[in-house]
Amino acid sequence: MTFQFGRRISAVALAAVIIATPATAQTITFDDAISGIPIYGYDSDGDTVADVIFTTPTAAFFTTGPGEPQAYIDEPGLGSGTDVGPEMRVDFLNGLTGAFGFGYAVDQIDDAPMALQFGLFDSSNNLLAFAASDAFVGGSNFAENWVGLTFSGTAAYGLFDFNEGLFDAYIIDNVTLGSAVPPPGAVPEPGTWLMMGGGLGAAGLGMRRRAKTAAAAA
Repeated sequence: MTFQFGRRISAVALAAVIIATPATAQTITFDDAISGIPIYGYDSDGDTVADVIFTTPTAAFFTTGPGEPQAYIDEPGLGSGTDVGPEMRVDFLNGLTGAFGFGYAVDQIDDAPMALQFGLFDSSNNLLAFAASDAFVGGSNFAENWVGLTFSGTAAYGLFDFNEGLFDAYIIDNVTLGSAVPPPGAVPEPGTWLMMGGGLGAAGLGMRRRAKTAAAAA
């Protein structure tokens, strides 16, 4: 299945979004996520309308992963298979400024180099921030990590591209809006989490080209 980066979310799709009430710290915990549908929405401004939308090109999201204990995931989370990439997209319908972060785990019991590439883009498909993350063995013996990014400009969407050659599934949790720091209860080990602001490495440039090409074709 081809994922159209530049597609608009239809009114029908938005009607099916699960709306979550925003937490004071603006941390998305996916506690009300439902397995079996390919979309999840979060209401960040309290107007009862979802404005942070997660979608996947796979058949549907699932909400459970390797189980406790994990350093960055407090299930339920949001995940899917890695048979197509990018595996997840997040749209910020009201825009996002400042910072963004999330924890993730992958179904591999060994360290996973280059487990994830993540990019934040503005409405013109310009890359604002990029992270290439290695996953480390966590408390559950599954490779995991935290990714935090600070950036300038206004992000319209982000793309999660997991390395499908290394493992079959992933899960994310504790997504932070306006902060790159893990929330309380998701404290990383020293030296194992990554914060990058606007890194434009070769992999990031490649992701930007992929986003522009897909948006033009949509």
